Amino acid sequence: STQSTWGLKSIPCCVRTSAPGPLMTSVHWRVVVGAFVASLVMIFVLWPRAPVSEDGPARAPFCPRAAPSRLATELLADKSGVEIGPSGQNPFGLRRTINVDYAADNAPWTTNGCEVPVVHIAAPGDDLPFRDGVLEYVVSSHVIEHFFDPIKTLREWRRVLKPRGLIFIIAPHMDRTFDQTRPATTVAELVARAEGSVRPTDYARPVTDAAIAAAGFTALELVQGRPLAPGWEFMSGYDHHSHWSAWRTADFVELVKVALPDARVHTVQDVDDKVGNGFTVVIEV
Repeated sequence: STQSTWGLKSIPCCVRTSAPGPLMTSVHWRVVVGAFVASLVMIFVLWPRAPVSEDGPARAPFCPRAAPSRLATELLADKSGVEIGPSGQNPFGLRRTINVDYAADNAPWTTNGCEVPVVHIAAPGDDLPFRDGVLEYVVSSHVIEHFFDPIKTLREWRRVLKPRGLIFIIAPHMDRTFDQTRPATTVAELVARAEGSVRPTDYARPVTDAAIAAAGFTALELVQGRPLAPGWEFMSGYDHHSHWSAWRTADFVELVKVALPDARVHTVQDVDDKVGNGFTVVIEV
């Protein structure tokens, strides 16, 4: 044998010690195929996903990422603003955006295997740490239903916007999501929340299998002053992950007119152009 350029011994490759035979026997083929299959298993099953490093987010394979909204890109791409509740699997792709979430480590649970979005500011989405009138837009997707008081939330988003700023909201349409078994949340109920006469602990949710099967696993019911149904329990307080409201498009437009009577409904999409299971309402303030 001889020394290779890498310092390893090389084996002569062309020394024939017996009579010529087939280049590959059936045993050889089995070894090659087995090695190939083992390689595929290592790559697709056993290979670890890239971790999230301190230097930035790591993108995992096979991310079911939704396409950006064409409407959002058209209206907001040249402006500066904030996104409330960013999601790795449902990004807007706007470059001049500050990501705000209620906790710096909240984003990973919304990624579904996609890259973890950076949370630039950890703050409640309905209590933003910005001065009045400094931003050009506030954008959110499948977020506003998680706020107990969406009237307060809409007014807070308007507060931080410059004149003619835009609030761009995509919210789940109750008939196209798991909220379809619930009754629509009325404006009167939301006004009562805003006024403080209805609190989170006045609501109950199903907890037994039978109650969940009958009402849906996202159901929340206002039971103020009424006995609690079997299989239900009162909410202990504000839960960030609950859908506190369920809407159809017209319901939400009505809410906007009550919450922001001086604003203009700029654009409405009954089917949003992003995921398609919600609606889009754009408000100019």
